[in-house]
Amino acid sequence: MPCRQLASPATRQHAQIIDDLADRIGSQQKLADKLGVDDSRLSKWKLVGIPARHWPAFLRIAKQKHMRLTLDQIEAASPLRSTAKSSRAA
Repeated sequence: MPCRQLASPATRQHAQIIDDLADRIGSQQKLADKLGVDDSRLSKWKLVGIPARHWPAFLRIAKQKHMRLTLDQIEAASPLRSTAKSSRAA
């Protein structure tokens, strides 16, 4: 599923992460199932970014699927990266 044009560069990177991982798993619905969220939630995250509380699950699934993905990549692509960094430091 292509990234929407209205998304910011950061959220387009998160959308690409979602799309790449969904391709590895087989579909966006299968990815949503593995994450324990509704498929529509993934579509929303493509527009607003992946919430930081879900980053560990993305990293775990990526590792299981032999996909190279790091916390730094997700964090760098986050539209809320300053908030994420301050919460990690706490």
